[in-house]
Amino acid sequence: MHISCRLLAFVLAGSVLTACGSSPPSKFYTLSGIGSTTGITPVPAIPVFIEMLPVSVSESLSRPQIVLRTARSQVDIREQDRWASSFNVELRDALAAGIVGKSGATDVTRGGRPADANTYRIAIDLQQFDAVVGQEVRTVFGWTITRSDGTQRVVCKMTVNESVNQDSVDAVVDSVQRVVGRVATVIAGNVTALDGGQTPVCAV
Repeated sequence: MHISCRLLAFVLAGSVLTACGSSPPSKFYTLSGIGSTTGITPVPAIPVFIEMLPVSVSESLSRPQIVLRTARSQVDIREQDRWASSFNVELRDALAAGIVGKSGATDVTRGGRPADANTYRIAIDLQQFDAVVGQEVRTVFGWTITRSDGTQRVVCKMTVNESVNQDSVDAVVDSVQRVVGRVATVIAGNVTALDGGQTPVCAV
């Protein structure tokens, strides 16, 4: 009886190890690095400073796992497909890089702003995010840009969709990158317009 029990224990242990060994490896994705522009980054005549507040996303998206929409009331939280950091952090870093790359502004979120310089504080709210493999990434972004001295402010809301041309998570990530790039371009234009005393346009 004792030998049979030991044999069974070894078999079960082997099964567990085999199951663990057969699990697919995790893949990690990042939205960083998409803010670079072709050509030379514009340099404002007078230095422009931006401060990026944390991007607001729903609790279901504020996680490292990639979340896909599979039906009207169902989502797939991909344990093996993850962002390099939480999705809201990825968005903040990528949007900041894109705005800097397209406007020439300096990001002083983590410090470094001269004491006598005004800053454009940017608060972004991801109001809708649906990523469907093989179909489309559908998003609604809202944002507020406020000059630190209170003299200028703009509030925008924009729908940005990008098609997903392949049935893969990689293709979804590529589409999310394009969405972020388009939003960063518009926000960068808003900052430039505000700094030039013009009325910003909330459109792609």
